[in-house]
Parts: sequence; C-alpha cells; structure tokens
Amino acid sequence: MPRPTDFYSTTPTPWPAVRAPRGALERLLPRPREVGDGEPGLPLRAIGRAAALSMVAADGGSIAWRAWLTAELARRRITTSFHDVAGSDGTNVRFLSLANATARDIARRLGVSPPEHDEGYSLVARDDGRGVTAVARTDIGLLRAAATFAMLARRDDRGDVVLPRLEIADWPVIELRILGGWALARGERLREAIDLAVAFRANRVLYNWWGWVPGDRLWREDEYLVRHARERGVELICELRRMSFGMDYRITEPDQRARIVGAFVDAARAGFRSFGLLFDDVAWETAEDECALVSELRTRLADAIGAAPEFFACPQIYWCPGQMSLAWTGGAEPDETLEQRRYLETWGRLLPADVEVYIANYWADFPGDYASALRSGFTELVGRQPVFFDNQLINDYRLGAILPFALHARPVDLGEHLRGYLLNAPRPLDAHAPSAASALAYAWNPRGYDPSLALGAAIDWLHGGGPRAAAVVAATEELRTLANEWADGEFTATNHYRTIGRQILTKRADGRDIARWRERLAIVRAALLVALGTPAPDALPQSARGLAQWLASCDRLDSDLDFFAAFVATRDRIASGANHSERGDAIDAFDAFDAAAASARRRALAQVAEVLPRQSGIELHVEANDGSSDDDSADAHESPAWSWAEYFYRNSRREFAAAARELRAALADLTAARDSRGSAE
Repeated sequence: MPRPTDFYSTTPTPWPAVRAPRGALERLLPRPREVGDGEPGLPLRAIGRAAALSMVAADGGSIAWRAWLTAELARRRITTSFHDVAGSDGTNVRFLSLANATARDIARRLGVSPPEHDEGYSLVARDDGRGVTAVARTDIGLLRAAATFAMLARRDDRGDVVLPRLEIADWPVIELRILGGWALARGERLREAIDLAVAFRANRVLYNWWGWVPGDRLWREDEYLVRHARERGVELICELRRMSFGMDYRITEPDQRARIVGAFVDAARAGFRSFGLLFDDVAWETAEDECALVSELRTRLADAIGAAPEFFACPQIYWCPGQMSLAWTGGAEPDETLEQRRYLETWGRLLPADVEVYIANYWADFPGDYASALRSGFTELVGRQPVFFDNQLINDYRLGAILPFALHARPVDLGEHLRGYLLNAPRPLDAHAPSAASALAYAWNPRGYDPSLALGAAIDWLHGGGPRAAAVVAATEELRTLANEWADGEFTATNHYRTIGRQILTKRADGRDIARWRERLAIVRAALLVALGTPAPDALPQSARGLAQWLASCDRLDSDLDFFAAFVATRDRIASGANHSERGDAIDAFDAFDAAAASARRRALAQVAEVLPRQSGIELHVEANDGSSDDDSADAHESPAWSWAEYFYRNSRREFAAAARELRAALADLTAARDSRGSAE
C-alpha cells in the first residue's frame, strides 16, 4: 500500500453531513449560476390558448429534450403534451415549441435573453400571462433548462403542477463534465448512467472498454447507445486502457499497434466521436512512443469521421512531479522527480495541442496553494489545462463496501484552472448515484456547491422524495458518523482495514467500541429496511436496487467487525493469563482469531468480486490464499494474463492480509511479553 502523501490528502477531512431539501429551490441540483428566489408556487396551467411552458432555441435543432423530459416528469405522475402551436386548455402540463427563432426574435417576443453559452439557458416563471418560459441559444441549452424544470416541477395538494416564481440564468463553469466509472459499458446499465448525466448536466459519459483484448469488437447495441446519448446532449467517450493489453503487448510492434488503431477506427465506424487512451501506472513505453501512438490515432480517426476527433489521454505520471513515485511508495526522490518532469515535458512538446490530458492527484482535499503548484507542476509542463480525474468517491476496491457520501473538500475556484472534470464514480452506480450527482453538481457550478444539500437533493431525486428519501437520509447520516469514527477523518477508503486497525491498536479501542459500532450499523440497516418497505411511486427503478445493494454491504461491514472483535477478544484472553503455563490457551485464542479472520476475508472478497465488472476468461476465486503466499507476491500486471479485475482483487486480498498480519503480530508481542513476565516470576 502507498504511504500517506499529499497525492492522496493534505489533512484528514471527515465526510460531511447530509441535509434534506426543504423546498423547491433547494432541490435545484446543480445550483444555477444566477437565480432569483420566488415563492409561493406558481400553478402551471394552460393560460388561454398559450402553453404553460414555452421552450425556445435560437438555432432550432432537434427535439431530443422532449423525450427525456416526458420520461422524467412521468415518474412524478405529471403528464405532458407537446405542440408546435398554441395548446388548448387542460390539466396537463403543455409545451409550446417555438423553434427556428433567432436570439433577437426571442428577446423581442418573450422579453427573455439566453446566456451567451451553448449550454446556457434562461428560465422564467412569473405571473405575466406567459406561464413559464425557457430560452437557450441551442437545443442542448434547452435540455439543460428541461433538467432544471424537471427538478422544480411537483404536484401540490390539489393536484396542480407548481413551480416557485423565479428567474434563472444558468451556464456551466467547467466545459467538459464527465461521468466516468470503472467499466461503464454496454452491460453496466449505461442507459441509466446517461440519464443520470442528463439530469445533472454532464456532457460526457465514459464508455470504459474494460479489459479490451485483441479480438474484442463493438456491437449494434453500442451504436444505439452512442446515438441515444448524443440525442440527449451527451457524447460517449470510447476509452481503452494501456494496462489492459498486458505487459507482453508492445505499442511499437507493427501488428500489435495495428490492432489498437483498428479498435479505435471500428469505434469511429460505430458512431463514436470522442476517444481516450490511458497509460496510467505502467512504465512499459517511453513518452515519445506514447505520443506517437496518440498522434497516429488522432490522424486515423480524423480520416474515419471526417473531422477532428475529441481525444483524452492519461500519462504514466498523472500528478505533479515528486508527489508520488512510479512504484507508488510515497513521494519521489529528487532524481525520479526530475525524470517525471522530463516525461511530462515530452508530452507537452509532442502531443497534439487539442488532445486533452488527465491529472488525478489529491484524492482528498487540496492544499491552499494548489493553484500555483498545479500551474507550474503540470499545466505548463503538458502545455494545456488538464482534465481532473477525481478519485475521491471510488471507495477503492480493496474495500468493496458502499459508502455513498458527497464529494467535498474541493476548491471553489478549481474550475478556473481546469479544462474538464471527470468523476470516477463508484460501483455499483445504483447505490452511488446520489454521490455521483453531487460531483456533477460541483462541476457545473463549484462556487454554488454545498455538499450537504447537494447529496440531500440527489437522494430526493433518486428515491422520489417523501418518507423513502427521509429514511435514506437517516441511513446515510448514521453510516457517515460510523465511517468518520472508523477512519478518524481519513475519508478516502484506500486503507479501510488499516484505519480501523489503527483505532484498535493505538487508541486502545475495546469491545465497548465495537459494540457501539455494531449498534450504529444496525440503525443503518433498519433505516434501509424502512426505505425499501416504503412505497415510492416517484422513485427511479435503481432506487430499490441500490438500497438492496447497500443493505448487503452492511452485512459485509458487520463481518469486518467480527474480524476486529475476534482480535479484541483474543487480546483480552491473552492479557488475562496469569503465567506462561497457560500457553495452550493462548494458542487456542490465536486459532479462534485466525478462524474469524478467514471468515471475514471470504465475505469481504465475495463482496469485492460482486462489485468488480465481469470480464471474459477471468474467474475470481474467493477461497484463494489471503495474499501472504509467494505465488501472490508479484504484481498482477506482470503476467501476460493480466486483468483489471485480478489487479483489484489481489489488492483486496493483500489489504486484508496486511491487516491480519499486523493484528496477529500485536497478539504475538502480547503473548511474548506475558510469557516473559511469567518466567521472571
């Protein structure tokens, strides 16, 4: 495991609380750039022969936003109808489309001007006889307005659809806002990920071609998903990872290089217009060879699609030089720091100017002087502002549990120093959708971001509001308190067992602490059961799935407590021995601890195996060794049969094994000390 460095964090920062929204404006996620408050609610009924909501795009465009908005409102039992001319009176929410109007026409006819941004929009709800009006320069801007309208619209006690009186002018801070995640692909509920992106105004979704190997190909379903996303204002990024090819693959070998290029060209034929290739964590090629491959890919893709492709690349060194060694053993020494700097300078010199470059440091919070360090330590070296690949929420597969908390500890001015933002969303996305939504809300408007309220609003959106959402908020709060106590403020879950173990070893936590932790976990379970048992017709389908996944994760965490409880019981049993003649009792205690550790390990690894994506030809053996034997000592990616699934799975085994060895060593020291005292007596 890496040592703690500023690559991960600067100071421990506990997970923040969650606050449920109390009104329509608090449900707005993300927060608009400019919004005027207005209450009480404005009924949305057809006014004369005009429609309740007029949506106007300056450049006309498609009507893709209609299908998405209709589905989003339907789950709240709000029926809709669309008209390109004035609609008749009725109880439904009716829409009047005024397409192919110029921006000047819009300003003159409706008195509302859109922001000067392709994704910007204005939305006005007022008592002027016009109902609600949304205006944008482009059809994508209308889609962003539709997302805001969908969050605000609710039925009152009389059954009317109401909005607060307000005037909104809104546009994004960060241009590229990407919903990512390990292995989001055709079989990983990608359609729901696209809907999540649309609801919270992301404009890219990572199609992560997990574990690509030569011979893999795209299908008609992939072509459909590309079109489905594009119609909703989202581009899918077809991404391959250098690590998945294996150590024996060489990008300079003509046949192997041709297969990589061919995979990208096939993706272009399937409709993709955005691509990515990641070289992270593998020192198998030189910076020159990596840049040459990316340049060739860019040229071939431009030929295939007839336009310059959008291309994302992640270097081996995706941090500021010196923050981390390439071996992940802490900060780099001066010589390696210099080499890292030269590597990034080569990328800046050779990489085409329009290729986007990822940076993925600061998993936790940022230091106060981050901006100057980012500029001199990365931006100037690679010759462009980076796309920030945010790993804060992934909860690391060494843990494999569900901690669905809000993104936090991010600077309000970070968007000024970035080209884009990519959330590495945790798996399963069903359970982590509110967390993902909080990060996308931050990317749209960092200065208006409140993590506590953002998470509450996202829970309200996913779980339909009302009693079910309230129960989920209660469960989140209890688990947050428990996680903060376990990790002592270190909210990245990279060292789950180590942080809890440190609480046990250095702070002398005892059986009473574990009993209290169990009580908190029982409260979480009870709240989740209440949520699952509460009817919520407005909830999305993934609501119940996510709650069930979270409930299973609580059972897993309870088995972790069995592991630590066994250590405490063994420690107490050894410490209570009067002299060395009771050594047999100590051996029995060790055996009991090992049995509890083995049981907890099996449950933990089963959970990790369930969370990891399925990959052809790879089978994860839950009964495999605990990570301490010689055959598990080599890095997974040194094998020709390397896979990402195996990589995370082996790391999980090692993480647990390291904690077990540390605790067993503490028991052995205690036994030796007791026996020594007994001999002296």
